[in-house]
Amino acid sequence: PPDHFNGELRLVAVAVTPERVGFREGKTTIRGDFVLTPTIPTHVAPGDEFVVPVGIANTIEGATQPPNVALALTLPKSLTLVGDAPAAVTLKPGDETVVNVRLKASQALGAVPITLRASSGRYAAQRRIELSVRPLQPSQTTVTVQQVARNTAITDLRAMFDERASRRLAASSSPLVALTGLHAWLGDYRYTCTEQLASQALPGLVLRSHPAFGRANGDGDLSGLFNTLRARQNGDGGFGTWTSTPDVDPLVSAYAVLVLVEARERGERVPGDLLDRANQWLAQAATDSSRNDLPGLRARAVAVYLQVRQGEAAGNALAALVEQLERDQPKAWREDLAGLLVAASYAGLQQTAAAAPLARRHRELANETPKPWSRLSAEERDVLYQRWAYGDFYDPFGAQAWRLYLIGKHFPEQRRLLTAEATARLLAAVNEQGLNSLNSALAVLALDAVGGEASAPVRFEQAWRGGTSAFGEQKDGVLAGPFRADATRLMVMPDAGKTVWVARTEAGFDRAPPQAVQDRGLEVRRDFLDESGKPTTTVE
Repeated sequence: PPDHFNGELRLVAVAVTPERVGFREGKTTIRGDFVLTPTIPTHVAPGDEFVVPVGIANTIEGATQPPNVALALTLPKSLTLVGDAPAAVTLKPGDETVVNVRLKASQALGAVPITLRASSGRYAAQRRIELSVRPLQPSQTTVTVQQVARNTAITDLRAMFDERASRRLAASSSPLVALTGLHAWLGDYRYTCTEQLASQALPGLVLRSHPAFGRANGDGDLSGLFNTLRARQNGDGGFGTWTSTPDVDPLVSAYAVLVLVEARERGERVPGDLLDRANQWLAQAATDSSRNDLPGLRARAVAVYLQVRQGEAAGNALAALVEQLERDQPKAWREDLAGLLVAASYAGLQQTAAAAPLARRHRELANETPKPWSRLSAEERDVLYQRWAYGDFYDPFGAQAWRLYLIGKHFPEQRRLLTAEATARLLAAVNEQGLNSLNSALAVLALDAVGGEASAPVRFEQAWRGGTSAFGEQKDGVLAGPFRADATRLMVMPDAGKTVWVARTEAGFDRAPPQAVQDRGLEVRRDFLDESGKPTTTVE
């Protein structure tokens, strides 16, 4: 039994032959000279000081005199004793007392073993426990993407614990290098609604065509996604957000179909029954005129576009959609995603004259350079909050990703007129940490559609206290590699006259908490209540 066990142990032996079965049962009492009962926190943070109360009971059999009992601790390097060692205590047979031990945690993370030993002469008892040392900050994955045209130093490196940390720098002439960061960010995503699961699957699909930029978790295996979608598919073929429900969010359900279509076009074996039933729902959604607001019509435009993309004769559904857009949203629809989806549907039906002006306008919008979010006033931000309804799965970053994706896929003549600033704008939200699962997955599709050829006319160098070294490995037009945990500066050195895209990905637990409150509009309040249910500020 373990060293902390005290009590009755039951032993059973069973013997079997072809003729009979026999068994024998016995009991024995296991009891140490002392019973140790420590109480430890569930976890502590690096640098914490905490008290461990250790209960010591004298269970020496046949003892008549109270012995002096000494408590000794064996601590790893990651824990230190604060103050003097605990003094010996005098315990009568059958008595119990508590000895408080004060400890301090170092910066090492993980399970920390503590061995307690109570002894008095030839009598002794031992107990081993483990304490979890965890960081104050949650694990975060941050992605930074920038264009570099001359020797550039990167010094704002995160100070992270070594445990579960990863640090990687990649560079290429193609903005597809950002896939490495988006892949890592989505690969660490922990939430499981239908949109989030579908978004998480896209990097694996896209990276099959660009292996130099990284590999996704599971190498793009979508069997788990297919099983989940099948479980959430209702009788009409639509997908519930969390479970199979009669009413589905039209945008979420249509987006799930988009991911299935992308998977099939990229060589994945999509279950036929799953997609067939989804297309039955899609046909209904494409002609559903019950909503006349812009988000509802936008979702309907996605449904029409997916019908056209799969070769369905959806001309009547497209005409009815445009008629309702003109009637209910005459001023807004052309510059909304709905307008570009209509253009892509026209292109799929070979109606190039109708598609051209809409595609041209969205290329102009993609090339515009709006004022950075960090420079907007509070009033300007309020206006944008009202314009971009995040609850309807639509935001500026996502809108730019949709534009580059659809223009790059369906309008090659407009794609050639896209500027480098259009891609930079796409990736601006990455640097401002404005990612969510949908817009980051759409960015993966957008980069795939407009990425271009890759080369790596660049060198990396890292500096730390005591030395410098080159790092990174060139392969298929990408220079990439991990950098040291103690690096204080990274140098990106492109060849003369060359411009490269640089993606830095850092994942792990930060050593220091942020200097200012990180509320972002949210506040958590805790009240400690007394026996009468009123808030109190003191506790005995």
